[in-house]
Amino acid sequence: MRENTNSVGNLCMHLGSNEYQNIISAIGGRPFIRERSLEFQVNAGMTGAELIVYLHNIRSKCANFKRVGTG
Repeated sequence: MRENTNSVGNLCMHLGSNEYQNIISAIGGRPFIRERSLEFQVNAGMTGAELIVYLHNIRSKCANFKRVGTG
């Protein structure tokens, strides 16, 4: 990998944290302490399957919030 680039895994972590921060925390009022710089420092983090589960869980929380918020 080239220097000063991010792996797909790092970008998935960043995407998930960003989605959680902006939807679940900011709109939903749930607490969230984000350490954004660490999202890009994970080198031996999750496997591809674990990243899929991570993103799926965040999307599920967002979907649940949407259902509750519009009901």
